[in-house]
Amino acid sequence: MTPVRDPFAIGVARLAALVLGLLALQGFATAYWGFVRAEGLAARPDNPRRIAFDQQIRRGRLLDRAGTELAVTRFDADGIPSRVYPEPAAAPVTGYQTWRYGAGSVSGASYGAGGAEAAYDAALRGDLGSTIGQVLATRVLGRPQVGHDVVLTLDAALQATAADALAGREGAVVVLDVADGAVRALVSQPTFDPAALDDGLSLPNEASSPLFNRATQGRYPPGSTFKTITLAAALAAGATRLDAVVADGGGAVEMFEGYAVRCANEPDGVERFDIAHAFAYSCN
Repeated sequence: MTPVRDPFAIGVARLAALVLGLLALQGFATAYWGFVRAEGLAARPDNPRRIAFDQQIRRGRLLDRAGTELAVTRFDADGIPSRVYPEPAAAPVTGYQTWRYGAGSVSGASYGAGGAEAAYDAALRGDLGSTIGQVLATRVLGRPQVGHDVVLTLDAALQATAADALAGREGAVVVLDVADGAVRALVSQPTFDPAALDDGLSLPNEASSPLFNRATQGRYPPGSTFKTITLAAALAAGATRLDAVVADGGGAVEMFEGYAVRCANEPDGVERFDIAHAFAYSCN
């Protein structure tokens, strides 16, 4: 005799299976976002909890090599933070740290963080090197978290000089210390005012991409600057000397793998000169 299946019991079993499946899915999602993706989720600039927590942090300063303040956090009478950038010419290096708030509530960051503010965010927030005592003080006792100051290799005075030399023209300037490769100046123009981003103001001349760092993100052919590398390699290999005399021949052409290389940079009427002067003239 075939047993009779209760339709009600079947419906209940199916509903229970569906509920259990949904609970399992919810548990998986909670574990995924709570553990696997927790770090990335917490770091999102539009995370309201992150922004609300950042209000309480005494964010560290960005300093140049001599201790000049490049970025520092100030708090108003209501305890709302704003990031101040005393050296506007350093914006391509410092980047920006933005907080945007609505009337009485967090409304989210429009630009988040960039440049050194983003690269050293963990240190500036005080997340690096935190002791158990510091964690207890901030999480249990409610004391404000204090970030670390970060000293850059930048020279603020040299940075301002390099920015003035560009005189508003589009381009980039990078000055390195040949002894250790430290960056002393890094300029990109057109530039921006990081404090204006924090105020929620729109960027002027956005069509010129002021947030695009031409010194670190631009891709440009090296041009004649590469002659420094090829000449250095030739000197190191003993293939030539600075006092070796060469003849250009007044517009002579050399072929390299089917590509014609000419030179039109030598002074008029001069066809023979040494390697040092050929390099100075930027003769191909």
